[in-house]
Amino acid sequence: MRRRLFPLLLSISHLLGASADDVTCYKPDRTSRTFNGTILCNSVDGAVSMCCGWNDICLQNGLCKTKIEPTNYWRNMCSISSWPEVGCLNACTDETQIDEFGNAVMTPCDGTDYSETWCCGASNECCGTDAAITVPANIYVSPSLSPSSSTSASPTSPPPSTSSGSGAEPSPEPSSESSGLSTGAKAGIGVGVAAGVIVVLGFFAFFVIQRRRKKAAIASGTFGGSAGLGAVPGVPQELGQTAVYEKPADKPNTRYELPAEQSTVADR
Repeated sequence: MRRRLFPLLLSISHLLGASADDVTCYKPDRTSRTFNGTILCNSVDGAVSMCCGWNDICLQNGLCKTKIEPTNYWRNMCSISSWPEVGCLNACTDETQIDEFGNAVMTPCDGTDYSETWCCGASNECCGTDAAITVPANIYVSPSLSPSSSTSASPTSPPPSTSSGSGAEPSPEPSSESSGLSTGAKAGIGVGVAAGVIVVLGFFAFFVIQRRRKKAAIASGTFGGSAGLGAVPGVPQELGQTAVYEKPADKPNTRYELPAEQSTVADR
């Protein structure tokens, strides 16, 4: 049963991004120990990392969580010798708080894996006091670590001063200069301007079409005004000229009536 369980747990550790070979880790006093089955929690090759047992769970805050009950949290050794001044999680490194391997048990103040404050030891009696320390939620932000940086847990009172380390990138300083309009705002303005241009062109085209229709109607004599807009007269039509007929000299006087549409009558 043990032969089947070991490869399974080892595979799970690999899936979590840890390497489980012979690993050399360093205690806070910078002495080294080489373990078979120890895993490096930072999966980035060559990066600074905390060391955990192959049957532990690596947490992003640098702690190791045991899989067996009751659950315990450990601050284990580091992959580089320059700590605790540089590198891994610098917490509970006092000689009175560590075991023979340089590891220290820690207790979360809120009972969760990523508690903001922790106590060194197996109890949470320090919570709410100056002895409680602040642990960053993630010490594996970037793959490399600057030699001048470190990740340290700080007392909660006075106000904590947690410096970045294990590749943690500092938060960018807020810029005092305005960065201008955002991309979304610029896109909105562009859409608004385009819509306005389309509306104006639409009104202009409508006006031109209506004007041409009126001109065509006037030219054909079919355009008439409406009651609401005022009558627009059509093109006046010229009456035909009056027809004049000459009476022959050898015929008696006879009266002729012009057609109804003529305006005068002539007798000859």
